[in-house]
Amino acid sequence: MAKVIEPLRQDQKMCAYLDEDNVKRVGIVFWHGLGDCVQFIHIYEWLKKNYPAIHFDIMLQNHLDQQVIFPDAVMMPDLKDLESYDYDYIFLVHFPVEIDGVTKAELCCDLEIGCPKIWEYGEIPNYERNKYESKPRSGLIGLHYQNTALPDVFNPSSEVAEKIWKEVLESGFIPIELDFQHAYHNPVNEQFGFIDCSVRSVKPKITTLLDLISVCEGVIAVPSGPLHCSLAMIPKRVLYMEKHVPVKRFTYWDVPSINLKEYNDGDTSKWLNTLI
Repeated sequence: MAKVIEPLRQDQKMCAYLDEDNVKRVGIVFWHGLGDCVQFIHIYEWLKKNYPAIHFDIMLQNHLDQQVIFPDAVMMPDLKDLESYDYDYIFLVHFPVEIDGVTKAELCCDLEIGCPKIWEYGEIPNYERNKYESKPRSGLIGLHYQNTALPDVFNPSSEVAEKIWKEVLESGFIPIELDFQHAYHNPVNEQFGFIDCSVRSVKPKITTLLDLISVCEGVIAVPSGPLHCSLAMIPKRVLYMEKHVPVKRFTYWDVPSINLKEYNDGDTSKWLNTLI
């Protein structure tokens, strides 16, 4: 019988339980979006490295294709009867919302894992960062305008979004919207009328997204799965769309940004010129 623990709601963090004698098998329930999964890679790697005597399984929803990020994951149809799984402990990791001055990954380390603060992006399996250091000559610029969970907090207005799109075109690049219609797509996020190149009609697969990012000369995005995948793969070719939340909530890398609330004509063009 597994003991089911939510570290965020306990006085002890995960590592305190892992330090107990005779802990051999641990499951980590991580039912979150693609971007959170990518941010959790390095934390999960830290756990496996620092507790080599423990067998870890990360437990994912079985219809989101996220085994691309964690190839050895256990797929779960629901959260019923967790106690019946063959583990000493099963931890429900909530990956809480970020706060000022701390990245989201660091907050998880502090409030749930109880490990040193980790903020660097780990590499996505089969998509090693070094492989994509040199810029491809595809002409493609990937754009992701819309956040699933908090569209009001992150999404640009249609007017600003169109300015960004037009500046990509005027700079000689090919803009393509990276918005796959996944299982939890927010119907509020309708496609902007000016967009004439998108993947919305393509079957949503994470490998398809990653392959597309790998051939883009740059990616411009709000906080989202495509943003975090791009930061893990091509961090030097990412432009962050900032509305209310600065990029420092996710990474301390020097990632350039544009201000969606006070957008100045030409801001995107200036960044695109650095890619030429």
